[in-house]
Amino acid sequence: MSNFSPATLSAPSPQMKRALRWFAAASSLLFVFSCLNPAELPQRYNPLEDSWIQILHLAFVRHLQFGREIVFTFGPWGFLYAGYRPETHWLSIFIWLILAIIFWFAVRQIARQSFKSELARWLWIMGLSSVAGIAFFINNDVRFICWPFLLLILHFFHEEPSAARIRCALIVSLGLLSLVKFTMMVVGIAIILAIAGEMVLKRKGFATFCPVYWGSMVVIWLVGARKTRSF
Repeated sequence: MSNFSPATLSAPSPQMKRALRWFAAASSLLFVFSCLNPAELPQRYNPLEDSWIQILHLAFVRHLQFGREIVFTFGPWGFLYAGYRPETHWLSIFIWLILAIIFWFAVRQIARQSFKSELARWLWIMGLSSVAGIAFFINNDVRFICWPFLLLILHFFHEEPSAARIRCALIVSLGLLSLVKFTMMVVGIAIILAIAGEMVLKRKGFATFCPVYWGSMVVIWLVGARKTRSF
């Protein structure tokens, strides 16, 4: 009698499983970047909206000192919020590519610990990315909340050692986003202090989150605000 059965014939080979995993990873990463990338083609909103968005790009190009030469609710990296300017276009794409990769690693880490099925993991990543992308067209502030949201999930529900580097990357990203718009700094400080307080109360060791967050924010501020020429 034959040893083959329908179940045996339908079972994918290890090579096919590996190929499907690679396809799921590549397609989800590409989709995440397409959802999060805010680098828009040249367009105008209305005279009021376009003016303050263009000021953010111009302030970065001319290295204006925030707090002294320009006072705004945005920081030296505010041009990452929205809008288009030729001088900042490719830099914006590059930075958002890095942010998208960090976002992808974070949601994938959560998916791997939450779902056994590769299909369920893929659907989770695509679904959350879609929500973040929709939020971009409605309100950029909602999209920015994804990073502290993922940090909270990874800290309180996924404390695996393998997620430590991802949490650190999320903290550095949060430091950058705090210098895009200062309302994100308020959110970032609140979350970092909450995490640090929880670590102290449960005696989990020294809360490294605080120095990483503040240190990254200082370094990123200096990089974005330094002058390259005299006025």
